[in-house]
Amino acid sequence: MAKKNGETIVFKNPFLKKSVSFAYNAHKDQKRHSGEDYINHPIEVAKILSKFNRDDEEMIAAGMLHDVIEKSQISLDQIENEFGESIKDMVDGVTKLAKIHYQDNPEMRQTDALKKMFFIMSKDVRVILVKLADRLHNMRTIEFMPKDEKKRSIAMETLEIYCPIANILGLRQWAWELENLSFQVLRPKDYEEIKNEYKNILKSLSGHTSQLKKGLSKFFHNKISLKITSFKKHEYHIYRAIKQKKDNFDPIRDSSAIKVITNTIDNCYKILGAIHRIYPPKPYAVKDYIAVPKINGYRGLHTTVFDTKGSSIHIQILTEEMDKYSMIMDKDKVYSGNLIKSIIAIHERTNNPLDFINQLKLDVLSDKIFVFSVQGEIVDLPEKSTCVDFAYAVSEEEGHQCSGAIINGIKTHPLATLKTGDIIKIITSKSQKGPLLDWIEFVKTDRARHHISNWFDSDKESNMKRGEGKMDLLLQKIINTTFKKEKNRIKKIIQDKCLYENMEDMLNKVGSGRERPCAALSKLYSDDEISDSMVKNNYPQSKNYKTVKIVIEADDVVGILNKITQIIASKGVNIEDVRTMSRKATKMITDEFIVDVENGNQLCELIFDLERILGVRKVYKV
Repeated sequence: MAKKNGETIVFKNPFLKKSVSFAYNAHKDQKRHSGEDYINHPIEVAKILSKFNRDDEEMIAAGMLHDVIEKSQISLDQIENEFGESIKDMVDGVTKLAKIHYQDNPEMRQTDALKKMFFIMSKDVRVILVKLADRLHNMRTIEFMPKDEKKRSIAMETLEIYCPIANILGLRQWAWELENLSFQVLRPKDYEEIKNEYKNILKSLSGHTSQLKKGLSKFFHNKISLKITSFKKHEYHIYRAIKQKKDNFDPIRDSSAIKVITNTIDNCYKILGAIHRIYPPKPYAVKDYIAVPKINGYRGLHTTVFDTKGSSIHIQILTEEMDKYSMIMDKDKVYSGNLIKSIIAIHERTNNPLDFINQLKLDVLSDKIFVFSVQGEIVDLPEKSTCVDFAYAVSEEEGHQCSGAIINGIKTHPLATLKTGDIIKIITSKSQKGPLLDWIEFVKTDRARHHISNWFDSDKESNMKRGEGKMDLLLQKIINTTFKKEKNRIKKIIQDKCLYENMEDMLNKVGSGRERPCAALSKLYSDDEISDSMVKNNYPQSKNYKTVKIVIEADDVVGILNKITQIIASKGVNIEDVRTMSRKATKMITDEFIVDVENGNQLCELIFDLERILGVRKVYKV
């Protein structure tokens, strides 16, 4: 037993009692910043873990012992002798996680740390569970930390590193609490404003909740199980939605939701149909996570509907079992290893931390589409995936020989984009002995990029020549210079920052498709160099954005301007101004866009995506 704030906490299990006694002796006479006995911290960590899975005695014991190596003279050998190899390995893993060096560059800090954490986690997922529980309790008591600078550093690290891991693992409640606690430290004014502004948001949903109860009860004649509630989304979620969606932010839909809970999966689908009779649904807004669950195991039906005033409402439909998972956590899903296998597969195919995290976002964290083979097999892919992505998901051979596809009975080209529900048949040609290198610029999955780049990887000389051409073109568009002029400078930057083995390595990776030219440019040049603006005198500069002018030369055809603005909006870029000049003699238009970008990489990616629009001839920054 141990004492916390005068309260006696009893661990009845002899094994756990032993771990408490061992930790108590290791931390004897140690205090926390709050002035309380240090032993209270591992006790709280153990309690958090026991709520997650009270049957995993080893993990709970590891939670009790997680700080003994770092905070006392206890050795790993002593822990192994007392508690066994498994607990020793967990404590060792948690200790190693605490020693991961976080670099000064925010992006590299996040990506490198995540990559290392996932590698440690791959050996025993319980290591990260102990570490997350440790971080959760530390964040709950961060107010007692004396230095504000240290508080902010820990909160930023939590938001960048630990929150994404908790979300990936489906530990939703932990993730939400960690996000909010970090948000409170980093942006206290924003936190309080959002908390106050949306504290009564559920009153806006009360009428809809009542109407939905009456409508569904009447529709089903009270013959099926129904429980309808509304809930407010946490403050950091609302803050992030405001920043990401800007003018498209919906105060009701993006800050709250209605949840309908029933008893069977069949009833979920019946209720979805009934809801769409009561409220008109938003097109393409239905997401079926029952047929194909999220990779972290989450299941449920999501839809967005409109009320009579045109406001949109987010509705979730779940069984009682699904709701229990979404509100607590499903330990079996976390322990299953399928998610970890997916992450480790990406880990093994990438060397650079930035490549790893980019592919993790695409293959694991992005919104998914669900498509079907002609045999009826379901394949989940990232949004905007192509037929080539589908082909490589089937097999390497089918990907290499893909010459086209039939989508829903209509023949199309290999790079046609897919949407949920499509039925795809890949057309292969034995005369086609390999993929086209250009495919790598369009595919979305790590698997497709890996197989394509491997095909071309053997011809290093051609790759370097191709890579130099791509970098030269991008330098002309973005920096207004050439590769030849910048060659010596680039070589020195690579040596000084150890970005690649050497310049030839960079060109080989760019030429073979293993590195996007935009990513390479962002590593070589600062955001100020890439986003250097000629229009900042006319448009006030936000500290978070850079205002730049982009010129687009395109065919003067119906709908071209709409396609351009859609691409800009999809990248989360705000348009300050636009001017269009038409040249009837050549049937061409020149569009000048004044846009706000967050960083150089976003600008590069925007220009890259704009160039892919059919009818666009040239895009460059001035």
